[in-house]
Amino acid sequence: DFSDFFETLFGREGRMRGGFGAGQQAQRRGEDMQAELSLLLEEAWQGCEQILQVRVPELDERGLIAYRTKKLKVKVPAGTTAGSVLRIKGQGAPGMGGAAAGDLLVRIQLAAHPLYTVEGKDVSLVAAILPWEAALGCKITVPSPGKRTRVSVPAGSQTGQKLRLGGLGLPGSPAGDFYVVLKVVMPEAISDKARELYRQLGEEAVPNPRAGWED
Repeated sequence: DFSDFFETLFGREGRMRGGFGAGQQAQRRGEDMQAELSLLLEEAWQGCEQILQVRVPELDERGLIAYRTKKLKVKVPAGTTAGSVLRIKGQGAPGMGGAAAGDLLVRIQLAAHPLYTVEGKDVSLVAAILPWEAALGCKITVPSPGKRTRVSVPAGSQTGQKLRLGGLGLPGSPAGDFYVVLKVVMPEAISDKARELYRQLGEEAVPNPRAGWED
């Protein structure tokens, strides 16, 4: 909505025929404009080029304000984070009296991802493991937008425990970190053998997770 900004940009006479006649224009740089660009995490991770359509106010031959839609190619650097602002020089509103145009400020948004959550340059993935993998430790392969990585899960791991892979988040100086968040998943006892194994496990001398609740 540029209604408030027109008067700053063009002055009250900008809405009047002939208000910008020769000798009447004072030079003034054009206002900066803003736009938003939504990216996939993979696009922000690797860097990309996007085509952005923006509407720019300008004066027609009668001295009245009109809009023109133009397409701009936006180059997004690898490792761009949500909330980053890319400045495109000279692609904002036109200046007055031959002065330079303003800039276009493009704010980056990241679309929600089905696997990953992102905070700044850090990326997290929830990885399901089985109870015996959590108890005994194991190695699992986890995907990331950059590559697949082999991760060691220590014995005695619990749900919610985070494994940090330093420098494997969004690229940059410094790069972000990649976190594997463990989730222990209990399989259903769908056979007699499985139920018997659970009964045997229950008979073992293991710490009571509800110790202290009893009166």
